[in-house]
Amino acid sequence: MKLRFPRLPRNFARAQYRRMLVTTLIGAVVTFVTDIADTVLAGHLFGGDALAGVNLVMPITSLVLFLANTVTCGAAICRSIAVGRCDRAEMDRCCSTCLWASLALAVALGLMFLGSNVYFSLLGVSGAARNVASAYCRGYWAVAALTPFSLLAYDLISADGGHRCCRIGLLVNVAVKLLAAVPLARRFGIVGLAYSSVLGRTASIAVMAFHFRAKTCSLRFTGGFSLRTLLSSVRFSFIDQLYVFGDMLKMLVVNAFVIASFGERFLPVVSVFTAVSMLSLIQSATASAAQPLIGIYLGERNYKRVRTVAGFGLIATLACGLALSAFLLAYPDLVSAFVGLADPDLLPSARTAVRFAAAFLMFTLVCGFMDSYYLYTERFLLSFVLVLADGCLAPVVLGVALGWAFDSAGFWLGLSAAPAAVLAVLLVFAHV
Repeated sequence: MKLRFPRLPRNFARAQYRRMLVTTLIGAVVTFVTDIADTVLAGHLFGGDALAGVNLVMPITSLVLFLANTVTCGAAICRSIAVGRCDRAEMDRCCSTCLWASLALAVALGLMFLGSNVYFSLLGVSGAARNVASAYCRGYWAVAALTPFSLLAYDLISADGGHRCCRIGLLVNVAVKLLAAVPLARRFGIVGLAYSSVLGRTASIAVMAFHFRAKTCSLRFTGGFSLRTLLSSVRFSFIDQLYVFGDMLKMLVVNAFVIASFGERFLPVVSVFTAVSMLSLIQSATASAAQPLIGIYLGERNYKRVRTVAGFGLIATLACGLALSAFLLAYPDLVSAFVGLADPDLLPSARTAVRFAAAFLMFTLVCGFMDSYYLYTERFLLSFVLVLADGCLAPVVLGVALGWAFDSAGFWLGLSAAPAAVLAVLLVFAHV
């Protein structure tokens, strides 16, 4: 049976995008803080070896996010399209199917960390940094297992209009994480940082679950499972989250290249560059705020409104990019101080890395937004090519090539300038 929804008012798109943007920006900030918190606390509490060790684990945590989002992110996209088509049965199937898939994935991700030492051996890292990384992984398995559930709750509840529960849940996550991190780290060492993440995510899920008591909640888990629905969700999620997989591959190459070319002692500078790169989460926020509206208008075949909402997102992306770039270019040493890098021999290289990353940050954000826009409008091939080129291939090729030619400065320049090159090719050869 088809449901009938009222036509959306003319001013709905702008007002709803602003409300969604507040929630997604809070989510991006909280995600940035929780993701970077362990790096920052490791550097300040345990020194440079701990900073390098946590950085070595980041490709594995990126893989966790990629696999979890591959299941969960597409659920909200498919469900919003079903809302636009007034298909109640498909809306319910999206919720139930992705919940079962998240349960299976949680078990797999928890077990994956048992083989983390194989990764460190292949990377060729040894010494104190490896010891720290191995200890950190021993506690992170529980965080990995909780990740699919926290992401699924956020994506579905936010798209269903539960913005207040999501905002409070996100703030509770970061508050519990930060309040518990230092006492647990002092009691259990580096593994205590992982324990604090477990507490934060558990509290966040519990708070967001209050949305199911609201009268406006339309989420229903009927217990059924549909392989067709799961594959449809994964189709959207895989391309949308391919940039996370690209980041993982890029970090693997960056760590391997730095160890081989400059030595393990140079790894803390990678942490500084990574901290700036993680600001690309802003693009995810501006795009995610537009996704439910784009999905609904796409289901209605209202392509003019689709382009209007995309315009809102692009303006927000440009504004955030310009503000962040200006701030980082003016105060590049703040990033090193933030992550706890105090080695005077490494600070000049870290300053150079921050300046290059800041100068090209706006291009990174715009590239990421365009990739999401192509995905939401079902131009899958163009989205796939763009995210693969921007997220992995171009940075690796340019970074390694310029690193061999111009030492570390060339390496940071190549990694940072790659999105600008990709965007230039997109504007020349593709119909934006």
